[in-house]
Amino acid sequence: MKNNIIESKIQVPRVSKNFIIRPRLLEQFQEELKLFVLHATVGYGKTVLMTQLNGVAGADVAWYHLNESDNDVITFMQYLSRSLEKIYGVLQFDLERYEGMEQNEKQLTEMTYDLLEQITKAQQKKIKDTFIVLDDFQVINNEKIDTVLEIFISSLETNLKVVVATKGSIPHFWSRFYIQGQGMLIGQKELGFNKEEIEMIVKQMVAEDKNPTEIAGRMYQSVGRWPAGVMFEILYLKQGGLQSSENIMGKAAVYDYIMRALYRKLPFDIQTFLSSTSALEFLNADVCNAVMKIDNSQSILNYLVQENLLIIKVGSGDRMFRYHSLMKEFLNEQLNDLTRKEIMKRAAEFYLHTDNKEQAVEYAINGENPELAEYAVGSIGIDMVNQGKLSTVERWINWIESCNINITPKTMLVYGVYNWKSGRINKGLDFINIAIEKFITSMNEVGYIQAMLEKARIMKVMGKDEESAGIIDELSPILRNKDRKKMVYNFCRESQIGFNINLDNNFKDNQENYQVVTLARQNPDSYREKPIYIKAFGEFQVFITGKTEEIKWRTKKAQELFAYLFHLNGEPVSKEELTLLLWPDNQGKSATSLLHTALYSIRRELSTFGLDNLICYNKKKYLLNMDMINSDVQDLTVYYETLKNGKELHLEEEALSDIYTGSYMERMELDEFLPQRVNLEKMFLKVCEMEGIEDFKCGRFERTIMWMNRAVATDPFEESLQLLRIKSYAALRDFKNTKKYYEKMKEMLLKEFDLQPSEDIGEIWRKYVGVKNGV
Repeated sequence: MKNNIIESKIQVPRVSKNFIIRPRLLEQFQEELKLFVLHATVGYGKTVLMTQLNGVAGADVAWYHLNESDNDVITFMQYLSRSLEKIYGVLQFDLERYEGMEQNEKQLTEMTYDLLEQITKAQQKKIKDTFIVLDDFQVINNEKIDTVLEIFISSLETNLKVVVATKGSIPHFWSRFYIQGQGMLIGQKELGFNKEEIEMIVKQMVAEDKNPTEIAGRMYQSVGRWPAGVMFEILYLKQGGLQSSENIMGKAAVYDYIMRALYRKLPFDIQTFLSSTSALEFLNADVCNAVMKIDNSQSILNYLVQENLLIIKVGSGDRMFRYHSLMKEFLNEQLNDLTRKEIMKRAAEFYLHTDNKEQAVEYAINGENPELAEYAVGSIGIDMVNQGKLSTVERWINWIESCNINITPKTMLVYGVYNWKSGRINKGLDFINIAIEKFITSMNEVGYIQAMLEKARIMKVMGKDEESAGIIDELSPILRNKDRKKMVYNFCRESQIGFNINLDNNFKDNQENYQVVTLARQNPDSYREKPIYIKAFGEFQVFITGKTEEIKWRTKKAQELFAYLFHLNGEPVSKEELTLLLWPDNQGKSATSLLHTALYSIRRELSTFGLDNLICYNKKKYLLNMDMINSDVQDLTVYYETLKNGKELHLEEEALSDIYTGSYMERMELDEFLPQRVNLEKMFLKVCEMEGIEDFKCGRFERTIMWMNRAVATDPFEESLQLLRIKSYAALRDFKNTKKYYEKMKEMLLKEFDLQPSEDIGEIWRKYVGVKNGV
């Protein structure tokens, strides 16, 4: 299954040390029960309590923060298993086998037991308790997930427990475990602070000259047991308020406090950042920079996290955050509808250029942008269907259809594949036929090929083998045409291989190309589609994925700057280093101005493609976001590493020539490029040599000569390459060329180095050519 996990959803949140430990509640979790349900409205400390199971109680915690997109059984099981892997290591749970299932009770049971079996094996090495935390469960409305959880929880071992936190109704399956004496409900009353806890937190957070007992008593009278209300009153007290028995009763009054005591005191740009980013589910610097059109989000997030009730870190690093529920609700109320929709639109556009295209769809839907949602569904819909996430795709399709917009052929194809995989084959075929006609009209070759291949699949499933094979025959001239852009050719080649193997069982004839496809699937980080493709061999060129034209540079210095950032491969570089390298004669403010001008011109060009965040600025240093880039350097490196590790992978020489079209940064004059230029040339020559040797061993001497011709053209002085070429001609008994290249090499060595050919080459000459000529 394609790995599009959002890691922040399965990271245990990090909360402030100022939150008190609650032993009376933690003791409840020591009961020998299978299910605990925390049921309370916002602000009752459910999340904080669950994090303390790990840090205070010492148990292992597998965390899963749920949202609307988790109303899909496959998605749910994918995240659940990945969360458990953080505790148990890799589980041999093959979710892919269930991707196309009907999701009836029998198959749901089988899938659940498969996961349980792997957990049981892994649990044998565990002694302490493990808690599976399902946070914000109120968003789940899929009965199939309830079924899975009921089966899952009922079969758990005693030291594995499930904790469900919900602001909404209590899960249906809880009653079964309660009746059996295996479930506990911890409600709003239990989660609320008692007087002793209020006094404890007052002592912890308020100056010693205050009377904690008196203050705690006043707070208990004012806000009762509501933890959020208590915390806000304490903050207000620390800022000089609460001189008398002020009442902060209920959510509306707390919002009023936030506005008066916190929000209005912040700088306007911070207020704008808070309200705008509250529309996001999870925050990181990249997405915040994209939606806010700034470049300092990381420093703002680091500042905000110091405010205990504003934002919390997710996981162990400083990369991912989310707002506390109460703060998020308040901030959302400060956001007008037009601004909220614009933020959602920018977030969707940001995620369209990442691996998490699911998020692009969700943000487009939440931002009520049907055209953008439809485009995003067209980009990821078929992958989602093939992963078995039918419920999610159904929800997307239903929403788009309710908007009454024109459907593009790509999304029409998604409709077709979704209906086919949902058991409505004829309806699916109708949609696919419509998509084919639209692709023809719009002259979209890749879309047309993909739609025709999906139609061939359906014909095969329906038992119409001849019609299926007929479609492939019809496509063959197109699929085999190499006179097209590399991206289109690679897509066509992979599609053709898969179908030839599936339809004709013709594995041997396609083995070599099939290995290319296998490599791509084994190295998804190297081969997945990214928004940028860079050609660094020969002329330096930058392409937007899916666009035919390359990025145009306003100045040569702008191109050199971008090339150098790419050369650093994601390593940060300071402004001073860049100005010294690129403008050595213009230091000080003049050089800085030239740098900013070049950066501005690059960013302006990138912004037209929604790639404002490609160049990052963090801790006063610039770097390129390499997660957004594929390159010919990467292609060559993966190819080389694969061969070096002994895996079989044979490309045509033309394919390697498409990658290595010249020296690294051939037309760039910076000396910093020279070491890498030498290293990559050696890598290319080694690839040619390894391929040539393998072909020679297998008796494919013509192919060996092809490889050696390419290599010798790059480095004519490498004797081992010359030797292999001469041996290949000799093995073919082509004595004319054997003699020709021997004499040519002999002349070159004598002229350049005053040397004779090595004994190895001399032996080849005597064995094959000398004998023939009576030498």
